[in-house]
Amino acid sequence: MNWENPEDISGIKRTWYKLGSAPTSPTDGTFITKPFNVTATVENGQVLYVWLEDNAGNKDYNNSSSIELRYETIPPIAPKSLKADNANPSPWKKTPAFSINWEEPEDISGIKGAWYKLGVEPTSDTDGAFITNKLFDVRATAENGQTLYVWLEDNAGNRDYNVDFDRALSVLSIF
Repeated sequence: MNWENPEDISGIKRTWYKLGSAPTSPTDGTFITKPFNVTATVENGQVLYVWLEDNAGNKDYNNSSSIELRYETIPPIAPKSLKADNANPSPWKKTPAFSINWEEPEDISGIKGAWYKLGVEPTSDTDGAFITNKLFDVRATAENGQTLYVWLEDNAGNRDYNVDFDRALSVLSIF
């Protein structure tokens, strides 16, 4: 964390901070020098409160600044209702072009995009193509069906192609 100190007649001596709950007294926190590092301990947001002490010893926790620190480490679950839009009611098409769509699952930080791989199971989180639009097109490269593997990445950068097939990866056969 870093910031610009305001003007003070006696100058700024130290900084106080408290993570997770609002301070209740001038010394209800930890004093540090700037800049400093802080580690959030709760996913999905913790508020960091910061207030200053001048060289005369004045400090007012009611005059604190705050910022919400948010992080997430859990990869998104699989796309819901993954489907290939076909022109016919049959799963078979005459052309190898398919439009792929799904419903986004809930995710704390939101969904940034999807990774996909056609024909062969992925072997890593980035073993495929990344797209940011939910509706995308693929072209089958073989007749009689291919498997399309799809896994999601959230806005925190979490992705996992192999948490397990029911959780992180959707599989679709296209014909």
